[in-house]
Amino acid sequence: MHSLRHALLPAAALTLTGGLLFGITGCAPTPTSAPPRPSAMSSIITVGSTTDDGTIILATTSVGDNTFVLGQNGSAIRFGASFHGTDPNQNWETFGDPVAVAADDLTVVNPGNFPDAAPGGLATVTGQLGSDVTALDIVTHAGDTVEASVSSGYYVAAWEGRDFDDRDTLDATFVLHLVDGSTSTVSYADATEE
Repeated sequence: MHSLRHALLPAAALTLTGGLLFGITGCAPTPTSAPPRPSAMSSIITVGSTTDDGTIILATTSVGDNTFVLGQNGSAIRFGASFHGTDPNQNWETFGDPVAVAADDLTVVNPGNFPDAAPGGLATVTGQLGSDVTALDIVTHAGDTVEASVSSGYYVAAWEGRDFDDRDTLDATFVLHLVDGSTSTVSYADATEE
């Protein structure tokens, strides 16, 4: 059984955020000072660490030198991206308080695509997992399997591809691994059904 309570931000909101990150021309903004090197940034955004603004890092994943972060500040869950070692504190997107999730279910929050972050774009998705879910794989439109980074009932995943790019794109499928050893496959449409 899948929970009917899913948090979902429109991909347009994420695309707009991604557009703001890269500027109108699609180029990265010129920093006023040199951004931290990726190796220095990786020590800042580890699971369980706290950023300067008080955000506790719940889960992280990387594609190349781009890192995607799920955090919690107070009761609000936030998503941030670190492109080529930039500080994720510069672009947190807050999407609300945690929700109740059925033990064998997930929420899908902030599915989106950063089209300029890599050749072919980078797809990302975050959310919560029910208490019986031990791992989450995402089967992309291209047929690749991506293992989500899971920590304390939250997940974040990123991969090269155009999944979630627009409403006409065939989107990813979610494979939940349950504590009893079974799996449950949930389509993107079912996962985002309200």
